[in-house]
Amino acid sequence: MRDNHTDEDPFGDRLYEALRLGSDIGNALVQNQPLSELLNTCVQHLVSHLDVAFARIWTLNEDENVLELQASAGMYTGLDGAHSRVRVGSFKIGLIAQERAPHLTNDVPNDPRISDKEWAVREGMIAFAGYPLIVADRLMGVMSVFAKHPLHEGTLSAMASVANGLANGIERKRIEAALSQSEEQYRLVAETANDAIISIDDKSTILFVNEAASRIFGHEQDQMTGKSLTMLMPEYLREVHKAGQARYVRTGKKHIRWDHVEVPALYKKGHEFPIELSFGDYKKQGKHIFIAVYEPLALTA
Repeated sequence: MRDNHTDEDPFGDRLYEALRLGSDIGNALVQNQPLSELLNTCVQHLVSHLDVAFARIWTLNEDENVLELQASAGMYTGLDGAHSRVRVGSFKIGLIAQERAPHLTNDVPNDPRISDKEWAVREGMIAFAGYPLIVADRLMGVMSVFAKHPLHEGTLSAMASVANGLANGIERKRIEAALSQSEEQYRLVAETANDAIISIDDKSTILFVNEAASRIFGHEQDQMTGKSLTMLMPEYLREVHKAGQARYVRTGKKHIRWDHVEVPALYKKGHEFPIELSFGDYKKQGKHIFIAVYEPLALTA
């Protein structure tokens, strides 16, 4: 909290902490770290900035339609127990996933969605807030917090402000993991994604394009593969991109944030349109491979 915190402006303090939460989680998302470490950092920020008893993040196992607990901070840090695997539609977490809608209560002991009311009373839990993590129309997981004091709608707003970045981060890490295991698995994962996915080498040569990218940019997949990524950018951004990528390969320093960035893109017919962009990278045989996940913010046709 701020050093000059007072009780005279609780709304101002909540807004300040929400902004700090967004900033800290945004910074975590651009770090090159495993998904488990990334999510653990994020739940620690949730606990710190929202002043809650504990926070958790589950990710969706699509094959089994089960939410798997990936990170927990605060009172509970273990990942085992009754809620380590939650079927979609079961318990409060599974219902948030099924309905794809947030849930807030300031009466946990009497909330019909709370399965263990005795635990809630014993531990003094007053409030719960949960938020689905969604990329386009695809569920990535659920994040939630419990508190020993009432929570405000601003808590959900703060969670909403970071949900999109978290969901994109989970999706990007899932794609990176698939690509690092095998080209075939990566293609299977990427082709089922709703967002446009493009992978490039350290010279910006396009290595792979999924069907969604073909639809968004207007080019056939084979018309993009082997070409420079700059073909999808307005001309005035091409040298900026090349210089930034070269600098990152050389120094490891990023010239822009890599998550949840809005930039102009170029459609095949020649007009610009806005997209939301997230980047990730890893090394293969000593060379950088970059993965870009795009979501259009306007119609491109």
